[in-house]
Amino acid sequence: GFEFELGSDVTLQNVGEWAEMERRCCPFFDIGLHLARDKGPTLLRLSGGPGIKQFIRVEFGPEWFENPGETVAREEP
Repeated sequence: GFEFELGSDVTLQNVGEWAEMERRCCPFFDIGLHLARDKGPTLLRLSGGPGIKQFIRVEFGPEWFENPGETVAREEP
């Protein structure tokens, strides 16, 4: 899967609403949220079964991986 470091403009409410929608349409996702201490980064992890990395790349589009702005995408092993 991938780990996304979310930009400062993203709220927990935004992430929660998005995650709820994703659970309905894509129940094969494992969705994790990490809030680092001392105002560190907010990390969103998306993973799942075989083929999930390719699915995420296609569904999210190249802009998330090539020109992310404040959001940074990192591939997990």
